[in-house]
Order: sequence, then C-alpha cells, then structure tokens
Amino acid sequence: MRLSLLVPLLMCLVVPAAAQEADEPVTFLKPVAADANVHVLCKKKQECGLMNSAGELILAQTYRRLVVSPLTPGVPRQVIAEPVGGKIGIFDLTGKWLLPPSSDYQELSFLHNDRIAVKRDRKWGYADGRGNMVIPPQFESAGDFLAPAAVVRGRENLGLIDRHGTPLTPHKYIKIGDFVDGVAEFMDADVTAGLIDLKGREIVTGFVVTGPLSEGLAMAFKSNKERGYIDRNGKWVIKTKFGVRGDFSEGLAVVDEKGKRGYLARNGKLAIPFKYDSAKAFSSGVAAVAQKRKWGVIDRKGRFLVKPELDYIDSFVNDIARANRGGNLDEYGLSEGAEGLWGVIDKSGKWIIEPQYETLEITGDLIKAWKNGYQYFTLDGRPIQVN
Repeated sequence: MRLSLLVPLLMCLVVPAAAQEADEPVTFLKPVAADANVHVLCKKKQECGLMNSAGELILAQTYRRLVVSPLTPGVPRQVIAEPVGGKIGIFDLTGKWLLPPSSDYQELSFLHNDRIAVKRDRKWGYADGRGNMVIPPQFESAGDFLAPAAVVRGRENLGLIDRHGTPLTPHKYIKIGDFVDGVAEFMDADVTAGLIDLKGREIVTGFVVTGPLSEGLAMAFKSNKERGYIDRNGKWVIKTKFGVRGDFSEGLAVVDEKGKRGYLARNGKLAIPFKYDSAKAFSSGVAAVAQKRKWGVIDRKGRFLVKPELDYIDSFVNDIARANRGGNLDEYGLSEGAEGLWGVIDKSGKWIIEPQYETLEITGDLIKAWKNGYQYFTLDGRPIQVN
C-alpha cells in the first residue's frame, strides 16, 4: 500500500456529536471482530456511525467524522474519529481508544509501529500510542510507519526517517515509493533513480523504476533504452524489446508493441499475442481487455470468455468486476463523454448486478452503488437492507 501522506479513506464530515470522555471506551451496538470489514454510514444530517457487512448498524451515528483504516486480513482495523468538535482520536473495533480524543491535533493518520503521524500548527510530526509527542512537528507532510522507516517531506523534497526521527537520508528525493520486500523505488532532484532500502541506502542505481516489486520483480528502464524487469538487487531478470506496461500478476505482465497490448511470461517470451487496445492485469485466472473500445474477458491462453461487447470492465476482485454499459470511457474507466451505467459481472460475463447505477464500488465484502441514494449488496449480488 502506498505510504499515504494523509489517509482520506471513507471520510465523512458532519455536524457535532455528543461529548464523550477521553478515557471512556467506545460502545458498540453489536459485537464485531477486531479485523472485520466495517463501513461508514451517515444520516442525511451527516451524523456518522459504522455498519457491518450485513447492513446492521454497529456504532451509533453520533460522530462528526469517521475514517476507517484499509482492510488487511488479520490486521485489526482502526477508526479515526471526531466525537467532539475540535477533538480527534483513534479507536479500534474493541472500543479501545488507541489515541484519546484531543484538541492538540488538526489531522492525524493511523497507528503503526507505535507511531501516529499528527499535524499541529500546520506541521507534521509523530506521537506514540500513548499520545506523547516523540518527533516534534517539523515536516510539510509525513507518511505512516508501515515499516521501520517513514517518508517525510521537508521544505521541498522527500527523505526517510527512523522511529526516533533520526534522518536516514537527506531531503533530496522527488519520489520515494512503496516499500515491498524492504525496498522502494526512488528518484532524486538530479534525476538519479533506482531502489532504496529501509536504512536509506541506494542499493540499486542507474535504473528508472516505475513501481514497487510485484512477484519479486519491478518494471525498470535505463538511459540506453534497455527495459524490462529487475529483481531487488538490480539484476536484469527479463530484458525485452517490447514496451512494458504493467507489473507481473499471476505470472503475466502487460506489454505493448505498435500500439497493441499483449502479455509477457516470466521466461521473457510472449504468452498472449498483441491484439488488444487495452489490457488489465490478470486476477483469478482472467483479465479484462478491449478491442475497438469494447471490453471483454480472456483466460490465460487469450481465449475470450466474455465477448468484447461492454463499454468498460474493471480488474476482477473476488471473481467479480465492475462493468459499464452505455458509457464513453477511457482505459481507466474515466468518462470522455457519456457516463453510462454501472453493474457487476462474474467471470462468465453474467450480470450479478444489472447496469443501472450512476456509481458503483466494490469494498471488501460489500458492493456500494448509487441511484437516488446509496444501495448495498453482498458480493453475489443480494441486496442488503440497512437498519
């Protein structure tokens, strides 16, 4: 996950809620697992609470603002909450305050490695899980300590610090990406690029790396037009004459030649020929592809399981995907004219949810759609009655 400088997920700004004592545990209406998938639900007056994936309200709608941490299996969820005007804190799904509500902070992020990025007096620093300021506010922005190091921005550029605030690098970078397997892509202000480790050492240079490691490989380019995929030590695993357009997923990566997309295997050979105008990564053994602006679904041999007849198909998640009918959309699903209507299909192209919604998103184990108000569905398309 990207090291966010501020987590805007599931945010809801609302009217003031009733006061709550800082040391008083949060009371849930129904029991919930610590790592459960929960969703922010707001009234028309924008008083916010939480519901579970069955549509049951589990936290009363009395909060001005709620932000739920990303869903990671086995990892307890956290909720940034503003129960009282001017105060902000973090609790978990057991009701324990990880950071009691305080008026000391303007903004904050989630607790990782006993560090919380907090904003005070327009600068960012870090507090520990007891609310003690351990790294004074001094940064323009501050990332989460998802690893032993965090990305921070000085007056202009980025750098790395450790949990004590000790600089691991100068503030000289214009980009530091996600850390995966202990390394991240970087580029400094002099356009030197490569991979950096958690101690701030530039362990690979001379490459432009366009993303984090995926299945042990990263897309990379060199100034002499060499391109392909390298490992975490900077060794070429695959050099190719094709344009590299995506990370490896399920052993295949999107490549292009003369404006057409195909798929490359890990042995460096072309696995699926160049015959698509757009192509997405494989997931659950299938991928969405487009020909002449119409989208379909192929298997690992490039055979169409769903004919290219729809106006957009997103990447598959849990064997289902968002799909659009009637829209004029680009390869990322953004409108270039008509918006069309959204629904959900399975890998065979069957409509799990018919295309009738203005917007639609798949969030964990729940589908959220908008048509004259929000409606909720299970992943197999059954309506959820919110109560």
